[in-house]
Amino acid sequence: MFFLFLLAALVFVQANPFEATSPGSLIVLNGTFVGNFVIDKPVTLVGGVFDGGGNGTVLKIVASGVRIKGVVVRNCGRSGLDSGIWIENARDVVIEDVTVEECLYPIMIYNSSNVKIVNSRIASFRSVPVARFEQGGVVVLHELTQYFRGHGVYVWYSWNVTVAKSYFTHTLDGVYCDHAYGLRVVDNVFFNGSRYGVHLMYCAGVVIANNTVSQYVVGFIPMYSERVEIVGNQVFDVRAIGGAAVVVFESNNVTVRNNIFARNYIAVDFYRSPFTPGSFVEVVDNVIAYNNIGVRLDPISSPTIYGNYFVENVRDVLPLFNNKARLYNATAKRGNFWGTSTSRYVAVQRVFDQILSEHPQMEILALSPAYGLMEYVLGVAYPGGGVLEDKYPIPPPGTPHGLYLLYLALASVLLAYVWRRS
Repeated sequence: MFFLFLLAALVFVQANPFEATSPGSLIVLNGTFVGNFVIDKPVTLVGGVFDGGGNGTVLKIVASGVRIKGVVVRNCGRSGLDSGIWIENARDVVIEDVTVEECLYPIMIYNSSNVKIVNSRIASFRSVPVARFEQGGVVVLHELTQYFRGHGVYVWYSWNVTVAKSYFTHTLDGVYCDHAYGLRVVDNVFFNGSRYGVHLMYCAGVVIANNTVSQYVVGFIPMYSERVEIVGNQVFDVRAIGGAAVVVFESNNVTVRNNIFARNYIAVDFYRSPFTPGSFVEVVDNVIAYNNIGVRLDPISSPTIYGNYFVENVRDVLPLFNNKARLYNATAKRGNFWGTSTSRYVAVQRVFDQILSEHPQMEILALSPAYGLMEYVLGVAYPGGGVLEDKYPIPPPGTPHGLYLLYLALASVLLAYVWRRS
């Protein structure tokens, strides 16, 4: 392998550091390079700062076998699909320990395969224009984030892309995927974004695991996708009206398992899922705590929900004219934990719930006397709605089964203590 070391000590260097390279080169840089650059050979790039000067895409990769490590990319253009790093028609590309900032689309992956993004820091524009308008005599300032920020990693028509151990902030969507297959999004942190943490459109064979999401509008949203696993994640403080930790939208064969969803407006929200007859959606073994709504179901969705711990949600399950979902696994005779209730859990749609689903701003009345009066009047006038039952609820501590488990645990501790003393 031919090793080429390029050392640049100047603050701004206009020369293209890739012009004199040959395939297989190791390029080590120390300095700032201003302009738009193309990597069209399989090289390894270590170090350096690439500044687009506010124009176009900063670093474009059109060759397979490229590896980039320890690089800073910043200041791309602000129009179209201007990007920090653009990967096109390439395979076996590794982006490691890279910082991309102040870029409309920090990383764009187009028609490529076997791309890995690891240990990187990814941000779009931190400052965006602010709109000023009056509402009811009050001056309101609103950041136009959805118009002036792009997705942190934008994957289009690509295979086997991995995004791991990276930090996302100030993006539209953290990871946006359109026709991506074999995608893995694992061990990342998504903080303070404008829309969705991970957004799937027409994707298949996706694993979203062990990520932390906070202060987005939605944590994860598979749309028109199939074979999606959402496992071991933490989503909290997704508080926008209508926002949710997970939204499953017209998707098939989706598993939501072993996650923690806390302090969100909605934990898990369903729209027409599963979409195809014979497919499934499961919500299994999650902790769903301190949310406004634990699970919200539209009239068509029919997921199976069991093994979950519902704790101190305002509403555990909201079935909007839904009688199709199942709150237990009939084969395993396993339901969910519903707090202190020892009897069968029944989720009933209240008439006011339909109004809230269409006008969520009216939730301000939810704990007021006006709410009780409206619920009573509407309930008399328009009875009916969704009703779901958990036939096999998990016993809480204090029940005979719960006490048995507690005594067994205490006996184990006592035996271990006696054994250590003997």
